[in-house]
Amino acid sequence: MNNKKPYNLTISNIKNNGYLLFETIVGSQAYGTNTSESDTDIKGVFVMPEEFELKLSYDSSWDVILHKEGEGNKKVETEYFTLRKFMKLLINNNPAALEMLHTPEDCITYMHPDFKLIYDNRDKFLTTKCEKAFAEFAIQQMKKAKGQDKKQNWTKERMTRKDLLDFCYTFQAQGSIPVKDKLKQLGITAESCGLVRIPHMTNTFAVYHDENESYKGIVARGETDIILSSVKRNASPIFYMQFNSNAWSTHCVEIREWKTWEKERNEDRWVDVQGHGQKIDGKNMLHSVRLIDTAIEIVTTGTLNVRRPNVPFLLDIKKGRLTLQEILENSEQKILDMSNVYKQSNLPKELNVDFLISLDEITYSLTKKVREEAIKF
Repeated sequence: MNNKKPYNLTISNIKNNGYLLFETIVGSQAYGTNTSESDTDIKGVFVMPEEFELKLSYDSSWDVILHKEGEGNKKVETEYFTLRKFMKLLINNNPAALEMLHTPEDCITYMHPDFKLIYDNRDKFLTTKCEKAFAEFAIQQMKKAKGQDKKQNWTKERMTRKDLLDFCYTFQAQGSIPVKDKLKQLGITAESCGLVRIPHMTNTFAVYHDENESYKGIVARGETDIILSSVKRNASPIFYMQFNSNAWSTHCVEIREWKTWEKERNEDRWVDVQGHGQKIDGKNMLHSVRLIDTAIEIVTTGTLNVRRPNVPFLLDIKKGRLTLQEILENSEQKILDMSNVYKQSNLPKELNVDFLISLDEITYSLTKKVREEAIKF
């Protein structure tokens, strides 16, 4: 079955044919944190034309329509949700959907007269579950920022991939030396040696060398693990070796994390913290702080204030005027206090049943009316 979205199911056709219910500017322009470099983000809600919904090939992916145009600060990214999809997001405390309904009036570019029934009841969608919905992402980003700060401080030497053999040592006097150094002293190579595991001693091996034997070497092909050889019963080891497998595993994990971090991070979003030789993802940290503050305000005020009252502080974060430590100190106590604040909240734990029933009725009548009045595709 072909589930490809119909070519004519576009944002412009939704608007021109009369299926649009609600459209608003979101993102930095709604928060008040936009700068001259900021692009424009738009989100909307529409009724799915009946002729598409009745198709046997109808797919839930059709419930979201995306459109991008322009570059830089001229870039406009638009995302529309079907009314059905939007209601599901609201009921599940989705922050983006809740913020759409609470954007400042100067950001709203269109509202169907009957959609006002939903808009006017926007605070009824707020419950104590907003703590998790809004703060969970922010908390994860704070943890991630600590990890990113750690990665920035990793030295180039540390992030240079080492050989497995670099984590192998042998005894010398009352200490130890790298196996590489021992092999150099003996004038032999790792490839010409053979290993036998010493029973009851973790990661400890006897090392053998005999020019007349074809041993497998010390390190397996691909340098991922130690390799063992078959050795004659009367053969004598030339030395004993200890493999620090924990350090090797940690090194491999750090290398993978480093490479993934370098590959995935958005350089345009990373700003130098002024005078500290430190870099942070300013935009990401701005949103983390914003979400934590919003979560607390929801429970203390009973509403969601999208336009932020502390714009100068948020822009200082975005532009690298605050260190990561200063940002974390500002937010970590709020995170600790948040659970107690929500426990004392007057917000309901769940959405009111009567309200949910009324939403079903509003959604049904609104969908029916729009489809009757709109132009068919």
